[in-house]
Amino acid sequence: MPKRSTGAKKKKAVKSARRKAPAKPSPPKKRTSSKRVRFTKTDFDRFLKALSEEGQRLAGVVMRIEEHSLSKRSENSGDVSIMPLHPADIGGENYEQDFQLGLAEENRIVLQEIRAAVRRIDEGTYGKCANCEGVIPKARLNAAPWARYCIDCQSEFEQNGGF
Repeated sequence: MPKRSTGAKKKKAVKSARRKAPAKPSPPKKRTSSKRVRFTKTDFDRFLKALSEEGQRLAGVVMRIEEHSLSKRSENSGDVSIMPLHPADIGGENYEQDFQLGLAEENRIVLQEIRAAVRRIDEGTYGKCANCEGVIPKARLNAAPWARYCIDCQSEFEQNGGF
């Protein structure tokens, strides 16, 4: 049986290692679209109104959550009742407060996205995907007027944990 050269062994080892190694995720594709964002003034007015209404609603929700959490905290710290609190009650209240504050933080993030969407309207880039620069469909903007990515890029973003 003929001996293989060292170079051939290395090539075979590299091929074998490549087959076993997990594939690296490919970088997001830049899908440049020749389509221009075509919205009428009525469309922009409607999107601005929706963004404004949702922003006001979320700001109110955040304010109520924070007020409720602060009042609960002050009630618990100033509790002078004769009955001692059970540790399970304290844990339940802490969990509820953490949950509510988490909701407030998520709402704050959406508020930031709403402000960014209003800036994009002012800059003339609203409705254009921030990743591929393609057009974000009106149906998506009707559902989430603060959307900054088209559906394909948003899916890719969520699967990869960010761009």
